Amino acid sequence: MSTTNKNKTDELELFKTSCPELVKDNEIEIFQSFLCPISIIEADVKEYIIDEYDSVELLVLRLADAGIMNSKGISALTGIDRNMARSILRAEAFTYGHIDPKTKELTEAGRQTLEDNVDIENLFQHALYNVKREIQADSITGTIIRYEAEELKERMAIFSDNITPNIFPRSSVTIDEELEREIQERLWQYLKEGYFNEGDTISDIENIRTRETRYRRSYFVQMKGFQYPFIAIMYYPERNRHAGRVITPIAIAASDATTIDYSARIHEYLIRDNAYFEYLKDQKELFIDIEGIDSDTIDQILSTTSDDENADIMNERMESDNYSDESIEDVELDPSKVQFLNQ
Repeated sequence: MSTTNKNKTDELELFKTSCPELVKDNEIEIFQSFLCPISIIEADVKEYIIDEYDSVELLVLRLADAGIMNSKGISALTGIDRNMARSILRAEAFTYGHIDPKTKELTEAGRQTLEDNVDIENLFQHALYNVKREIQADSITGTIIRYEAEELKERMAIFSDNITPNIFPRSSVTIDEELEREIQERLWQYLKEGYFNEGDTISDIENIRTRETRYRRSYFVQMKGFQYPFIAIMYYPERNRHAGRVITPIAIAASDATTIDYSARIHEYLIRDNAYFEYLKDQKELFIDIEGIDSDTIDQILSTTSDDENADIMNERMESDNYSDESIEDVELDPSKVQFLNQ
């Protein structure tokens, strides 16, 4: 038996042992490896955290609450270097989320920070950080890939003419209402399961978009008793290489799920509406009566095209770079709010 055939046999057996509920009273009609397009989806997430804080930052925040919101005024009143004052103002508005740059009012996080910092020896802040979080979805059915089954981008290939059969992404992944809901649920799951820092919570999720497409070793699977094919992937379920790998579907069609004992599954995978598998079903003829792309070829493609330097990724500037404290004008000063300067 050739190495290629042995690898395919081993992978097929691994799939069977990983998903016994799928192969029980059912035959595998097609099991072919291929490079599946994977969409890297990015979301802007406002994460609410409790973090360390500095007495100078607290002073600037108090002045901002009193209506002094430019570096010149802060420097004149406190002696703080103007450049430092400008830097702190930027952080308060665009990093910590303490000041709303549009209304020039303190946010809830800013107000809470002022109220809670009575003890000068134990300062902390309530901050809203703008964080970019990435999630992966297969570009053919538009299904979110479970966290533990995600692959590092550096281990996936960018586009190559050697990828055959090449199933083009479905106009990247359309961020429809259902997918957006799934993405938000995934981010909340990350928080619940401790993938974020301890104490973090999510305040808002917005601007969800497909950032780039990579290609990952996957399997086109058609069960004889299923109406629709599905995509399976190999991964370490516990993110622990000593636990051994599994091969499971990313998702299966709803009508096909009714033919198996889904509750008996060993590993998690989703059930989605049949419509999400129509495009994949249309590609079935690409996998009939062919050997598929062998493991050696996949390894060669991955090793020669997975260089991040070749990926066309835009460099985005931080929003704070566009901030100018000169655009925030002083409002009428409330003397009662700056009495702390004389204390």
